[in-house]
Amino acid sequence: MKHKKSKITLMLLIAVALVAATTVENANPTYSLEEAVIPVPIYGQQTNMWCWAASSQMVLAYMGDTVQQCEEANWHLNRKDCCDPNEIKNGSPCAKGGSPTFQHYGYDYSLLRSCEGLPWDTIVNLGNTNSAWAYAWAHVNTSQPKDTLCNQPVSGGHVMVGRGYKQLVVTTGATIDTLKYVVINNPMPVNEGTYAYYLYEYYGSFPYGTKPNVHAADYYNIYKAPNN
Repeated sequence: MKHKKSKITLMLLIAVALVAATTVENANPTYSLEEAVIPVPIYGQQTNMWCWAASSQMVLAYMGDTVQQCEEANWHLNRKDCCDPNEIKNGSPCAKGGSPTFQHYGYDYSLLRSCEGLPWDTIVNLGNTNSAWAYAWAHVNTSQPKDTLCNQPVSGGHVMVGRGYKQLVVTTGATIDTLKYVVINNPMPVNEGTYAYYLYEYYGSFPYGTKPNVHAADYYNIYKAPNN
């Protein structure tokens, strides 16, 4: 989708902006939105453990390849039975965690392991060049402050798909506030998935479920490898 600027009509973003903007007496705020949202299809994960498979499926579908989550599980777990309908369920031996399977399907990518995630300028560039990416959060079993989470043991995680950005600029008199959002496909809930956008600071870490999270990895600049 082409890079564009337009007056914002999204009421949710305006509501957030009104809270964030500095109030100036007798000044009416104006809003403009810069965005690039990539048309990545939404697929819900088919078990509570297959976020990694669903995220790979979404990105690869956007790239033009059709894969099934159960096929990814067969490859990842070295099994042959994960496409049996009786195995596509929570608690099955096939319902295990994993990581994106891009290389198995002939794709390569850049990998960033970081507690902060991709820089904002990189996310903007990915959106403006129609390049989707996958990223992972790690669940951390601790109540320690956010800035110490990077060094803590993890207990699982969650993989989602980045599909662009929204940047809302709020001008109130001489004051300019900028709100940055990462547009994502979340493969949860099971068999549904969700389109959403998070403030950029939540892209780094977010209270998902009952556990704190820290950013773990980004799989980006995904491309078909030569000879594949």
